[in-house]
Amino acid sequence: MSSNSNQTQKSKFKQFLHGFIPKHVSNGAVVNVYDFLRVLQHMNPKDYSFNNATNKDFFQNHREIIKKNSGFIEDQNNYTDMMYGKKTVRFCGCEVIATYNALYSIHRRNPISFSDMLTEYEKDGMVLSGYFGTSPKSICHYLNKHGYITEFTTKLSEFDRIGAESDSLILTIYNDGTDIMKAVHTVNVSKENGRYVGHNVYGNGRVAGPYNSVTELMEGINNGKSKAISLIGVNVKRTIR
Repeated sequence: MSSNSNQTQKSKFKQFLHGFIPKHVSNGAVVNVYDFLRVLQHMNPKDYSFNNATNKDFFQNHREIIKKNSGFIEDQNNYTDMMYGKKTVRFCGCEVIATYNALYSIHRRNPISFSDMLTEYEKDGMVLSGYFGTSPKSICHYLNKHGYITEFTTKLSEFDRIGAESDSLILTIYNDGTDIMKAVHTVNVSKENGRYVGHNVYGNGRVAGPYNSVTELMEGINNGKSKAISLIGVNVKRTIR
């Protein structure tokens, strides 16, 4: 067998391995594994409270660009100075950023500081000290704890309904539905004049959209290469009069 043939076989096997989880493992199973790892982390807690003070200081470095980005965190790639567990926010902070952006999109202010969000997720939500980011289900726990109503799904068929019925959305995706090595990413999808805008999708300040639906937004992310894992609809509790 020629060396070129060997290389081709190795390349195909590598592609198979990289694509196995996004292609052959159900979204529900992926989410449950994340949450199992979150529970393990929560049962064996590590103290990362020392991150909070420095995160509060370093967050000041980002306020001006957040203001320029209409109040949203859009540039995760620049958050090398803030920590989440053992890793930087740039590396693994997308779920916390999505939470921050979702609440901002609802209130147009910041009801909870970003550094305090990081600290709370470090206590319950973070996976493998930040190496695997944050469990998607823990975002619901966090929001419910703070008085918001959430709806969680892993079914793409429910995305547009939940989008229409929610004040804001948190979407978790494979960046590339054929390659797990391209990583998992979580973003906020805000509703602007009845259309859908993705925030911190690329981490470089560029927003995605506006689009007419959540599924249309999904088709536009990464030139259609991304693949949905889960969606959370977020609503404010409304007083019945």
